[in-house]
Amino acid sequence: MDAKVNRKVKDSVFTNLFARKEYTLKLYKALFPDDTEEITEDDIDIITIENVLLRDMYNDLGIRIKNKLIILAEAQSSWSENITFRMFMYLASVYKEYIIENKVDLYTTRVARLPEPELFVIYTGDNRNVPGVLSLADTFFKGKNVIDLKVKVITDGKKDDIIFQYIAFTKVINQQIKRFGYTKKAITETLNICKNDDILKEYLIECEKEVIDMLDVLFDHDFIMEAHNNTLREEAQAEGRAQGMAQGMAQGMAQGVLNSLRAVMTSLSYTAEQAMDVLNIPANERQKYLSQLQS
Repeated sequence: MDAKVNRKVKDSVFTNLFARKEYTLKLYKALFPDDTEEITEDDIDIITIENVLLRDMYNDLGIRIKNKLIILAEAQSSWSENITFRMFMYLASVYKEYIIENKVDLYTTRVARLPEPELFVIYTGDNRNVPGVLSLADTFFKGKNVIDLKVKVITDGKKDDIIFQYIAFTKVINQQIKRFGYTKKAITETLNICKNDDILKEYLIECEKEVIDMLDVLFDHDFIMEAHNNTLREEAQAEGRAQGMAQGMAQGMAQGVLNSLRAVMTSLSYTAEQAMDVLNIPANERQKYLSQLQS
C-alpha cells in the first residue's frame, strides 16, 4: 500500500460528520429524544478540544448547546475504561476556556453558573461486556467519592438515527477492510454500499472527496500500526525462543513476552490489557503477566 499520508488532514469521519451543524442537530436529538425545547443550528457552538491530548487523529468533539456542554468521544476496536480520565481532562480544559471567555468570577460568594456537562462515548467495536455507564471514581479510585464523573456508553443507537447510521458505517468499513485490506478498493466499496443502503447517504454524497481523504489517512495510520504490532509479535516470539535456549523454553518465552509487553506499553502508551490484546496473550495467562508487570 502506498503510504501517501496527507498530514494536513487531522479530522476523522467522526469529528467531521458531527461537527457539521446539520448533523450535530440530528446528534443532539438522538442523544436527548425527550428534550422538547426547540433547538436550532444557531444554538450550536462547536468547541475545539483536540489539543488537550496528543493524537494522530481526532475522534473527540466538544459541543455547547444552550445550557449543555456535551463531550463526545469515539472508541473503536480497543475498549479501555481509561476514556473516563480522558473525558475528565477534556472537561477541565473546556471549562477553563469557558471561564476565561465568559469572565466567570470564581472568587465571589455567589455560585458561578456553568453549562451542565453531558459525557458520551460511542463505541463501535464488539459491545459484549461493555457497561452502559462508566464512572471515573469506580475506574481509578475504587469507588471512593473523592472525584467523579459519569460517561454514558452508546453501542447502537435507535433505528435509522444518526448514531445508528454512523455505527453501521464503521461496520461496513471493517467488513471491507477484511475483504480488500487497507486499499482504495475498500474505501470505494464502503462508500458504494453505504450510499446504496442509505447509511449517511447525504453526508457521503456531499463530502465524498473529504471522506476519501480522511479514510486514506486512517488506513495509512492503521496499516502502519498493524505492521508495527506484527513486528512486535515476531520480536516477542523470537526473543522468547532465544531466551528459551538458555533458560528453558517456558521461562524464556515468558520473559520475552514480558519484555515485549513493556515495550508496547511504553512505545504506544497502552495499558497492560491493551498491550496483551496486541500480542494476543491467552486469557488464562493474562493474570500471570499482569502480576509481573505490577511487581
